[in-house]
Amino acid sequence: MTTAQNLVDLDPTLVTSSMWRKPFRLRHGLAGHPLLTREAVVRLAAERPAWSVDFRRGDHEPLVDESAPAAESGTAAEAARDIENSGSWVVLSFVDHAEGYGDLLDRATVDFRAALGSRDGPVMARTGTMFMSSPDGVTPAHFDRHHNILLQVEGVKDLSVGEFDDDEFRERQLDRQFGNDDYMSELPERFETFTLGPGDGLYIPPYSPHWIVCHPSVAIGLSCSVRTAASHRVELAHTFNAKARRVGLHPRNPEPHSRVDRAKAATVTAWRGARHRLSRKSAPQ
Repeated sequence: MTTAQNLVDLDPTLVTSSMWRKPFRLRHGLAGHPLLTREAVVRLAAERPAWSVDFRRGDHEPLVDESAPAAESGTAAEAARDIENSGSWVVLSFVDHAEGYGDLLDRATVDFRAALGSRDGPVMARTGTMFMSSPDGVTPAHFDRHHNILLQVEGVKDLSVGEFDDDEFRERQLDRQFGNDDYMSELPERFETFTLGPGDGLYIPPYSPHWIVCHPSVAIGLSCSVRTAASHRVELAHTFNAKARRVGLHPRNPEPHSRVDRAKAATVTAWRGARHRLSRKSAPQ
């Protein structure tokens, strides 16, 4: 049962048994929260920095050629204000930086973060992203890099989570995201579809391909992403692998607690540090 301090009802043992492996359902008490209404999305779309706000057309299939089709005209705030008719989806990144949302995210993820940290190393960050979609809107197939719970607060959507049978093909799809493409070029062979309404939530493991098809109503959801020491290390290992494959190498797929991946992560960290120091030296004084 949810409480005033903990807005999400989930079983910590289910988190630790499912992390990295499979999605699971949960319940929450955020439906109708004043910070998560249509009016709140419109306000944030107008107030938040441009780099943290995006909107795209939603009238397409779960697969798109390169990225989700760009909106034809207007602004994210205009699309949000006319979400019933704009045929789009609006995404607000890092809403936890806006007043009131950081506390809300902390309360919503307190048990989730504690369970993840007990098995996956210290929690490094938690991030909130709000999504609002027009009726029948589609979010294309993609991956998330860290542990995520998606909390549905308005409308109904079908969220499909899949798994590739071919590890090599899966890594090629991941390479797209670690390159210049935000979305996948093919859907996985196997997937499960979860229908989510207000009060429903779903845990999505890192690097699990997923996509969303909304029902004929406006849909709003809050994505709560948690970066742990292990998920950060795996992200760096994927970065290493993507670069290695570009020069013809065939590195082993990352795993959450692999010693090899610790070395890959350290290599990428050192490379980024050297690049940063070089850019500072070359900058005009």
